[in-house]
This record gives sequence, C-alpha cells and structure tokens, in this order.
Amino acid sequence: MPGSKGSKRRRTAAAAGSDAAASSAAPQTAVERLTDQSHAEALRKGLERLWRDDKLCDLVLRAASACDAAGASAADAEPTYTEVRVHAVVAAAVSKPLEGMIVGPMASVREGVLTLGPGAVDGAALLEAAKFMYTGSFEVGEDTVFSLLAAANYLGLDGMKGGCAKVMLENLTPQNALGLLEALTQYACAKESIEEAEASVAAAFEEMAAEDEWIVLDEAAVRSWLSRSDLRMKSEAAAFDALVRWTEHRPAEREGSFASLFGAVVRLPQLSMDELE
Repeated sequence: MPGSKGSKRRRTAAAAGSDAAASSAAPQTAVERLTDQSHAEALRKGLERLWRDDKLCDLVLRAASACDAAGASAADAEPTYTEVRVHAVVAAAVSKPLEGMIVGPMASVREGVLTLGPGAVDGAALLEAAKFMYTGSFEVGEDTVFSLLAAANYLGLDGMKGGCAKVMLENLTPQNALGLLEALTQYACAKESIEEAEASVAAAFEEMAAEDEWIVLDEAAVRSWLSRSDLRMKSEAAAFDALVRWTEHRPAEREGSFASLFGAVVRLPQLSMDELE
C-alpha cells in the first residue's frame, strides 16, 4: 500500500538530517592563503614593458617644454609641448593629483590628452616623472634637481621628491644653502630634510652670511636666523656684521628695521669692548 504524502516528507527530512550530521562529522579541509613574493615585481615589469612598447597606453600627459614654460615663447608663437603616453590606470594609481585630473568632478582629460598647468611641470622633468611611475627610479643632477623637485611635488610623487631632497642635501654648500633650504620648504619636503638643511646653514653661518643669498632675505627671515642659538660663529660680532651687511644692501628700505633687529637679536653682553668700539 502506497505511503501517504506526510510519511514521505518525514522520511525526506530524516534523510536530510542524517546527511547534515555526516557532513558536520567529516573533518574540515585546512585552507591557507599563499603569496607569491615575486608577483608585485612581475606586475611592475609587465606594466613597464607595455609602456616602453607603447601598448595599451590610453592617456597622453602634456607639459610645456623648458624653453616655453609660460606656454608660448612669444605672442605669435605656437606653444611647444612635451608629450608622454602612459596608462591612465598607472598614472592614477601612483599619483593622487593625476587621479583627480583623470576621474571625478575635476577631471580635465580632453580627447585622451591631459595638459598640465602652465609652468607646473617642465617637459624634461615630465619624462623622468613618467619613468619613475613605472620603475621607481629617475635620473637627477645638480642642474635638473629643482625642476624635478617641482614636478614631483606637483604630481604627488613623494618617493621622487625624497630623492631630490637627498641630492640637494648632498650638494649643499654655504653658497647655495639658503636657496636649497627655500626649495625644500616651498615644496613641503620631509621635516627631517628641512631640519638637516637648517642645521647645515647654522653650522656655516659666517660663510653663508657673506653670500648674496643672505642679503636678499626679507626681514622676517633675517630675524629668524639671527635669533637662533645654534649659529656657529667666532664671536657675536659676526651676527652684527651680518646684520649690517644686510641693511647696507638696501639702506633706504632697511635702516628702519636695523634698530629693531639689533635690539632683538644681537647679544650685546657677548661683545667685547674692542668689538663694541
């Protein structure tokens, strides 16, 4: 005699419960995550190969050339540009500023071309920046470090910016110290780099104050330097001489500042009678 529908449902439920129990009793297979340590480098090399072979590049980065930083050398001249083909996804991945120019509300790509702001990035520096995006390396010398630092800062390439700061510190002298320090500060380099440059200037203050970079400083900068307690000088008279030299560069403009600076930063008790005379 055929069983009822209710009895069939009971047998089916019992079988399902038996299967579930058997499943739960079975040993669980161990799962682990494996990482190929060479994968990241293989990916980087692959992207570099595609870039150097100009395959799948879908974005042109355009910058004014060095001789035409304003966009045109004359009113009737055609702008001269340097163009570099890259992959948009790579540019966006390594550069937050470029990401904002490529996608989002501030996107400014026109027909596959992204023209960087006038004077923002030198054409030769753009080529090195593109190499850095794909390889993590770039070529820099004393004659190119300023333009490369400006490009790295504009494009948000912190590793490249750090490399430029390192080169600047290695080539810092009393003759160029203030200019290099200004660049490091202007482009928001690492605090450690700025402090190292400041310490180098303080250690060679007398030599630095004899250079033309010293006399073109503004009053606030002169006050800041002469107020430091770590200036290496033979005597306090060096600070006084530096102040006099700075004042005499533009006497009509600076004589009013002399008295204020003299009273605030020159330590009279440390001057000998001979020096005061």
